[in-house]
Amino acid sequence: MNKQPDNAKYLNTKELVVRATDDGLTQKEIAKLCKVHQSVVSGWKTGIITARWKKINPLIEKYGDIQGGNESIVYCRISNATYKFDENSVNYLKRVTRSLLLHEMKLSEKKDVSEGVSKIIETRRSTLENITSSIEKNPINFETIDDVYAYLSSFKNQYDDDLFYSLILPKDLQSGLLESAHRYDKKYVKVSGEMIFDYSFSAPHKSFDDEFSWMKWSIIASDKNSKFTWIISKKKHIRDSVKVDPTHEHATWLSEIYEELDAETIIESAKKYKVDPLYDDYVDRDVLLFSLVHAFTQNGYALKCVSTIP
Repeated sequence: MNKQPDNAKYLNTKELVVRATDDGLTQKEIAKLCKVHQSVVSGWKTGIITARWKKINPLIEKYGDIQGGNESIVYCRISNATYKFDENSVNYLKRVTRSLLLHEMKLSEKKDVSEGVSKIIETRRSTLENITSSIEKNPINFETIDDVYAYLSSFKNQYDDDLFYSLILPKDLQSGLLESAHRYDKKYVKVSGEMIFDYSFSAPHKSFDDEFSWMKWSIIASDKNSKFTWIISKKKHIRDSVKVDPTHEHATWLSEIYEELDAETIIESAKKYKVDPLYDDYVDRDVLLFSLVHAFTQNGYALKCVSTIP
């Protein structure tokens, strides 16, 4: 790294802060790390303020001096992913069911609870008991997430109303069930090349006072040909009791890595990509696809979906 005087301006301030936030750090955490106000970090990220080396040096030490061009990044790669509904899933469902049962008991003590609310909770508990019983009798191994959704949708046939079904198997429950069933192998890999696309998916915390990144897409261009590596990184579930050092937030991501793809294949796959149901409402697919197309074309790659006006 080319060390500069403390008071020299760091010209890649915006790119470095964007890299840090994409990696999972919040502006509040960056401010604490660099010992500045959060408003200063906001200025760094928008490009309004250029940081001095002395102030932003903690981020430079963590991510390196961003100079553009080729780079190498280490990922925790997962492979051979499946969804196994077994004892773990059963235990998760039983915990949710017990919670619903307690909720039902509390509601039964109140006289002003509507019949519709009571029916939804009672039906949800009954449905979860049916799913639990089905898995206990015959543990299931699904090869893809589409197979999981098809299985869950089989319980939808009991209800005519889509809205009612969404209340019986809400998104947070489906997401928790997927997490309990996820199985995979992992190893550490280094990917080299020029990153032409770096997109962070965000959602609000439960308190809605801040946002967090839950998924990232990165596309790295190969040095050797016009092929690309597509990296889909998702935030690993961390128990509430575990506190991760903010400077090592990058260690909490798991990545699916797809190699030797052409641009058209990535775009078509992006159109069909299944998003975690818990976060689906926070993804604008039109914006995502346009950003992808823009990244390829701006870096000189021709696409069939882009026409040229004379």
